[in-house]
Amino acid sequence: MATQPAFRQESFGFNVWTGPLQPQHQPHAHAEIEWNFLLSGAARYLIAGRFQPLIIGRLFMFWGAMPHRMIDVQSGSRMIWVTLPIAWLMQWNLGQRLLQPMLKGRLLMEPDTALGESDHALLHRWTVDCASSSANRRQAAILEAHARLHRLAHSLSAKPAKPSLDEAGGDHIQRLTACASAHFLEDINVATIARAAGLHPNYAMGLFKAGCGQSLWDYVIRLRIGHAQRLLLTTNRKITVVALHSGFNSPSRFYQAFQNIVGCTPTAYRQSIGKAGRWR
Repeated sequence: MATQPAFRQESFGFNVWTGPLQPQHQPHAHAEIEWNFLLSGAARYLIAGRFQPLIIGRLFMFWGAMPHRMIDVQSGSRMIWVTLPIAWLMQWNLGQRLLQPMLKGRLLMEPDTALGESDHALLHRWTVDCASSSANRRQAAILEAHARLHRLAHSLSAKPAKPSLDEAGGDHIQRLTACASAHFLEDINVATIARAAGLHPNYAMGLFKAGCGQSLWDYVIRLRIGHAQRLLLTTNRKITVVALHSGFNSPSRFYQAFQNIVGCTPTAYRQSIGKAGRWR
């Protein structure tokens, strides 16, 4: 099967901005952790095949390497976005309760409803700091992001919020993504995933493409590349070993898929993310 993805992975580094929301017709992905804070209106995410409504005044966070797109955006909706290199989270020792759910494609929500006003003020200040030419102000925003993540890690419950699945076919898509997520490191194909989800392969492929904007096999490849990115960040394993431990039985296919999705070689990724992730 082809490993060519439907889209490329972007990169934003540490950045904060605010603006109007627009529906996205295609999923996209990037290397950072993304925070969302809905200021007004209404919208839903389709992330890793799951439908998740955003709530005004609540902080949401997910790993941007998972395919995601904004859908059902109400006119006049506005939001604050924050992107933060995942390498920083690895270095900040935030604990597995925060990291592991995100690395599996889940969207996390701040459970404390009383923090909306303080989070709004905090994130608004970061937009000003990041727009400033002052390195000290930007550093202050990074320090505050570090502290806010520790508080979020402490407050998160063991069970993340369940996604809403009121979209037609959403339950089937969720079963497909669950099967793919559980077995993507194994020697599988689209037919075995579909059968494990109780669906005919042709129906499963059409449903997944319509709901997620990419093929089911592209999703499996992206899961494998996401796993490889984690190994490249957190271990010193050789590239060929990372390829084998990420579900690729051919190093050449791994290099091709990684280059197509991430936009650089695994070695260049390890080096560039390592430099970008150094916090001073």
